[in-house]
Amino acid sequence: MITEPIKFFEFLNNRLKSDLPGAKAHIKMAPFGDLERLNNNIPRTDAKKSAVLLLINEQMELLFTLRSTKLRKHSGQISFPGGRADEGESFEQTALRETEEEVGISSSRIELVGRMSGLYVPPSNNIIQPLIGRIPNSVDLRLNPDEVEEAFYVPLESFLTDEKLKTKNTVYNGKPFVYPYWDVHHTVPLWGATAIIMSEFIYLVNEFRES
Repeated sequence: MITEPIKFFEFLNNRLKSDLPGAKAHIKMAPFGDLERLNNNIPRTDAKKSAVLLLINEQMELLFTLRSTKLRKHSGQISFPGGRADEGESFEQTALRETEEEVGISSSRIELVGRMSGLYVPPSNNIIQPLIGRIPNSVDLRLNPDEVEEAFYVPLESFLTDEKLKTKNTVYNGKPFVYPYWDVHHTVPLWGATAIIMSEFIYLVNEFRES
C-alpha cells in the first residue's frame, strides 16, 4: 500500500524523466504468443497514434472505463480514458481532450505527471502513449454513452500482489491462446494493451516501494 502519496508522485515525476523498463515490464501481462514480438516491437511508418491517461486519485485508486458495445473496435473491453490523436496534437493534448469527451473530467482537474513507455499494437497498427495524471477525490464523472458504458475505480493495492492475477485459455484465429489478466471487474477481464501498460506502471510502483 502507498501510504505517502506526495512522495509517490514526486518519485514518479522524477522517474519518468529517466530510462523506463518498457518491454521488460510489459512482458508480464502480454498474451503468451506475444513475448517475442514485444522484444522486437518496431512500429510501421504509417502507424496511427493514440494517448491514454492513467488517472490516480488521492485515495490511490485508478480510473478505468468499460468501452461501449457500440464501438467498432475493442468494444466491451476495459481501458483507460483516451483515444486517437487528431492532426497536430501532442500526446498530452490528446489524452486530456479524450478524457473530457469520454468521462467529463476537465483538464483543469488533472495534474499531468509524465509519460510512460509507448506501446505499439500491430493488429491495429497503433502507437499508444500512456500518461500518468493525478485527480482529486471530488472529481465528477459524466460518461459519454456512445463511448463508455461504465467507469470505475480500482485500488492500486489490488495490483500489488498476485491474488487478482489469473490466466485464461481461449482460441484465436483457430489456435490455442493463453493470456494473463487481472480480475478487478465483476464481469470483464483486464487484459491486452491496457494490462500491458498497467504492468509497467506497477513495475514503477514497486521501484518506489523498494526505495
